[in-house]
Amino acid sequence: MRVVDEFFREIDRRWTEQATDRITLNIIGSGALMLQAQYERGTRDSDVLETESLTQPIKDALLALAGHGTKLASRTGMYLDIVRNGIPFLPSVPPSSSGRTSRRTAFASIRE
Repeated sequence: MRVVDEFFREIDRRWTEQATDRITLNIIGSGALMLQAQYERGTRDSDVLETESLTQPIKDALLALAGHGTKLASRTGMYLDIVRNGIPFLPSVPPSSSGRTSRRTAFASIRE
């Protein structure tokens, strides 16, 4: 089993032991990529997108369980990091008549 799989399975196992409600973690960044493909990277944080369902007590419990400096982080070499939900996503740009979007068009719409 890959380390990233082991890391999130262990979070799930430990969370189930201490909490009655299950929560959904929106994993983003290279952690998400590692779960979907045979990809390894040098950074050790596993980003989880902050959502309305992650209340402050839940965030505190998750970070105490798998955050930087925890036993799980020391054992796996990975730690959980909660990323604020304020990522500036690029706007969706409709394709040109040729069916392709030019970079100039995409960046022009960002500035507008």
